[in-house]
Order: sequence, then C-alpha cells, then structure tokens
Amino acid sequence: GITMIDKMTGGFADGELIVVAARPSVGKTDFVNNLHIRASQQGYKPIMFSLEMKEELITRRLVGTVGTINRFQLKDPEKHLSDKNKDRWATIIGETSKVGLVVYDKPRQTIEEIKAKVRQERLNNPNEKILITVDYLTLITAEGFKYGQEVKMFTYIAEELKAIAKEFNVVVVALSQLSRDCEKRDNKRPMASDIRESGGIEQVANTIIGLYRHSLYNECNNVIDEQCMEWIILKAREGSIGTVYVDYNRTTGIMRDGQAPSYAQKQ
Repeated sequence: GITMIDKMTGGFADGELIVVAARPSVGKTDFVNNLHIRASQQGYKPIMFSLEMKEELITRRLVGTVGTINRFQLKDPEKHLSDKNKDRWATIIGETSKVGLVVYDKPRQTIEEIKAKVRQERLNNPNEKILITVDYLTLITAEGFKYGQEVKMFTYIAEELKAIAKEFNVVVVALSQLSRDCEKRDNKRPMASDIRESGGIEQVANTIIGLYRHSLYNECNNVIDEQCMEWIILKAREGSIGTVYVDYNRTTGIMRDGQAPSYAQKQ
C-alpha cells in the first residue's frame, strides 16, 4: 500500500518470508495493522500470532486506525470519544470487522504450534489468500534446543517460517527486535546485523525492512519531520534496497505515502 515500497520490492508475494525489525516504540505493531488492512482490501485473510500483545489491545489499535480515531481515547470510549465519533461507532466497528483479523495471542507459542495452526487454516480455506504476521520472531520457542543455543534456535525458527510460507503458499511477515547496538552509533538507523540473534535470519529472509524514526532521537521543527518513519530496505532478494519515507500518525496508527524530510537533505 506504500507506493515506493511496492515499486522497490514488487510487493510481498506468497511463499516469501519478510522480516521487519525495529527498536521498541518505533511502530512495529502499527506497521502490521496497516498491512492487515491493506491485505484484506486485496482479498487476503490476515492471521496474526502475537506473542507479546493481547488480542484486545491489538484490536483497539486496529479500531483506531480504521476509524481514524485517537486510539488513546479508546481506553475509555464512553468518556473520551466525541459525539461525532460515538455516532460513527457502529460504522467503525463494522469496517474493522471487515478486515477479518484473526489473532492467536497465547504467550510462548512454539514454532510447531504456529505451523499446526497455519496448516489447519489452509485445510479449512484451501483456495484463500492468507497473510501471516508474527509479533515477534525472537519470542517464538522451539523444542529440542537448550539454553545457550539461541542463535541456532532462531535460525531454525526463521527457516521454519520460510518453510511455512512456501509449503502453505502464504505471505509471512515476522517482526523482530533490534539490539541496542544501533543506539550506540552516531547513525542509529538499523542494519541487518542489528537483528537480535540474527545468525541465519538475514540469510533466510527474502526481504528485510528496518524501521526508524528520527524524532525518537532528535527534536523536529515541523510536522513532516515529526511524523516521518523511514522504511529502510536492507535486503530485497527480488527487488532493490534503499529508503522510503512514510507519513506515520502515532495517534491513529495510520501510515501513508510520505515525502523526504528536511533532515534528509543534511545527511
């Protein structure tokens, strides 16, 4: 749904594993919720494995994005929503339900459990287009690995996510945390090697996108800079690498085509 990303990557395709990595509070969950909305509009069934956030909170954020509502007001809609938005409420909930998002929010899900659920979804819907999102990769566990074997385990998990994408002909988008190493650099933009327990993850993924917000680390003097999120394509097996500027409204979670910020001209 972001024009330049689609041009540079050719879009996300069935059978691919896409890894999206960022530091906390950058906007990873809003990234996937925008993806859920865009994918559903193109006939995909979005299924999310959330190992960190409860379904209720994910749904609340989705409602805010679909309804263009300040999601902080949704903690107590009766108290904080305007009369106009209360009048729109039934419509907003109806539009949110059309997204059709299915959330599995059990903590500490194993890769075996995830694969079993995707297999069942494919059996129940043999001809349906399916988008799988995972929040996030390094919270998944796998049987047979001991303490101290994290790099091997997460390489195995990445390989299994890629196998799920290919075997069941689905798109798999896995979120990942970045290590603190990127914040020790003057240029804090992510690199593929910053992915926690990166090991074979960067080798297995078809596409790797790092998310970065300049406003997290610097004062901004205008709205464009303040709301700018950089989608940095670090790897694109079927496309090109580079940076795309996205307009990100943190109060609603909406992401749209953006424009180059003023700070980019100084780099």
